[in-house]
Amino acid sequence: MRSSKSAHQNDLIAKTLDGGVARLDEFDPLIVRSWRRSVEGYRLDPGRVRAPRVLTGAALRQHREPVEPLLAHSREIFIRAHQQLSTAGYVLLLADASGVTIEFLSQHGTLLGGGLGLGACWDEPEEGTNAIGACIIEKAPVTVHRAEHFLEAHRIVTCTAAPIFGPRGDLLAVLNATSLDVSGERKDKFLAQQFIAGTAHIIETTAFFSEFQKSWILKLNERAGLLETTTESLLAINAEGRVIGANRVAFCELAGCGLPTILGRAISDLFDIEFEELLAKTPAQTGHGLLVHAGADRRPYFALLRWPKSVTVGQSFYQSRQSTNNTISKRNDRSGFPELASLAGDDPEMLRNIQMAKRVVDRPISILLQGETGVGKELFARALHGASGRAGEQFVALNCAAIPESLIESELFGYADGAFTGARKKGMKGKILQASGGTLFLDEIGDMPLDLQSRLLRVLAQNEVHPLGEEQAIPVVLHVICATHRDIRDLVASGKFREDLYFRLAGMTFKLPALRQRADRRALIEGILQKESAGDRDNIVFDESAMTVLLAYDWPGNIRQLQNIVRYCLAVVDGPLVTVKDLPPEVFEKRREESSSPPADEPLDARQKVGRERLIAALKSNRWEIAATARTLGVARITLYRSIARFGIIRPKGSDRFQA
Repeated sequence: MRSSKSAHQNDLIAKTLDGGVARLDEFDPLIVRSWRRSVEGYRLDPGRVRAPRVLTGAALRQHREPVEPLLAHSREIFIRAHQQLSTAGYVLLLADASGVTIEFLSQHGTLLGGGLGLGACWDEPEEGTNAIGACIIEKAPVTVHRAEHFLEAHRIVTCTAAPIFGPRGDLLAVLNATSLDVSGERKDKFLAQQFIAGTAHIIETTAFFSEFQKSWILKLNERAGLLETTTESLLAINAEGRVIGANRVAFCELAGCGLPTILGRAISDLFDIEFEELLAKTPAQTGHGLLVHAGADRRPYFALLRWPKSVTVGQSFYQSRQSTNNTISKRNDRSGFPELASLAGDDPEMLRNIQMAKRVVDRPISILLQGETGVGKELFARALHGASGRAGEQFVALNCAAIPESLIESELFGYADGAFTGARKKGMKGKILQASGGTLFLDEIGDMPLDLQSRLLRVLAQNEVHPLGEEQAIPVVLHVICATHRDIRDLVASGKFREDLYFRLAGMTFKLPALRQRADRRALIEGILQKESAGDRDNIVFDESAMTVLLAYDWPGNIRQLQNIVRYCLAVVDGPLVTVKDLPPEVFEKRREESSSPPADEPLDARQKVGRERLIAALKSNRWEIAATARTLGVARITLYRSIARFGIIRPKGSDRFQA
């Protein structure tokens, strides 16, 4: 049975929205708007007592992973904020833009039936008036005090939330503090709202400066003396003098100057100064900044310009722009990496892989490549890197199976000078640090020792690496691609691979087909022959008998083995035509192991001759078409290819089909 107090609150909400005895001006208009949405838009029952829905596992990871970069930059700020609020009994939450809790700190553990914990869904259509849900819609700081919550289940807490915006005006996350203290009035919570809004602003600013390290950043303030001590409006500017990012304050301030659209605009379109002039005057600036005027109404601001880390203050404008252009060109340089589309050929599975790869290549998603040895996992990883926005940064590869276990740790994490006996003088920069900003490719990840798996998991979770012998951790920006020929899930089940690391690495899994499984084997074989013979023997080809043997072969070494066999053929062939006699013995030996039938150069017995004639008859009746013949005989095409090769059936001159 509902309490009389709850019934009174429900009645109060209803009367307020109906314009009854309660006066609307007694309540925060933001709260009233949220109540109205809860009643009219979502049709929620205010007496509902069910706890919020809680996501776990893969569903939670889908919400958490896109916000990982923000978490990496804000984790220390988040922890420090909780330390300051926890003594007053507050629980601190960080939710994504859809209202799902992705970070959580509390001295009391999970509360409210999981509602104050990881994975809780606080979007307004589900939970009615609450601080996180209302903040997402209103895009402004919100305090919801106890009975102001729409649902009865939430009326024992007071929640304060503030939005965190990205540099393009998009909502990234919501910072929320929840108090279980039932004493005090709503006005007493105003200081908490100010604190949370200020902390959200610090998180925004930290992420902004981190993202635009290689860009100019213009700080604006109406008071000259505050430019160095406070952070107000921020604009990120590229080498062409155009705005590529701004913080929320800048968007609002410049909109008030009659400039609602600022992204992509030239500095000279926004202020009464050219970018060249701004750069030229930078070396002479004092902490008070330059006086500039914004918009048509010429509102005065003091401006202070922070130069990119890659550009030295005092360079000429031409030099600074050229330096930044070189950085941009390098970042976008895709030479040296294969095109993704070139890897697909006409194989349906590879075409699907390429289609999905294009969708995730610039997403903050770790990628796992699975496939047999030699299928081209590293080539696929390089193509992914080349197709991404990181193409101009480092692609760093480490084969976890090729390096002794004792050396993997130093290779991956690096070490400081004197970290151990025999260490290089001045230390060594590990693969993780080398790959920061680019792509780290870990081949044969299934062979990584368990203790190093724990360290790698910590690096991926915290976005920082601690080299051996170093006192301080070093921040990194990582995009990880892993590869293995082993079934990681089997390793997890046997305790040889950490399950939490597997889920970190397998954000998206691509299975690369073996060469024998690919529908475009002929084109691959011909393509590699052309590539290997280019500039030397351009017109060389396989005759149909040799091609038939190669198509029937099962290729245990896949594309890597194919390359070696093609090189062998080019070394032994005399003319422009590679025939069966030019093929290495291994392509026949493998068939002898798997079949009781004799190879093509041995005489056939009576039973085999009958089989050969039957196969020839089937080929003729189907006009020498492989697919149709395979259907007639009820066998797989690979089996048919093997039989054709075994019986020495070749196509005649002038025909593009097989024939006796």
